[in-house]
Amino acid sequence: MNFQIAGRRYEVTREDVMDATRNIPPTIPDARHKYFVKLHNRQYPIKQVMRLVTGLESAEFISHAAYRILTALGSTYPTSCRPR
Repeated sequence: MNFQIAGRRYEVTREDVMDATRNIPPTIPDARHKYFVKLHNRQYPIKQVMRLVTGLESAEFISHAAYRILTALGSTYPTSCRPR
């Protein structure tokens, strides 16, 4: 998928997402984390996933952009439930 965030263009596949998160543990959730995506049988905050894939800081993009991109990648489905 091709997209632009913070004035930069990216081309990312589902495999890129899986590779970027493979050996990285999910961030411990707090009040800032509302949306999650399940990868490697764990729930990751969507902004953490996009930060790992793009190298951008979380403040450089909004959650809605991360949600839209991850949803468009197919079998990666963000959810609004908090992990247990």
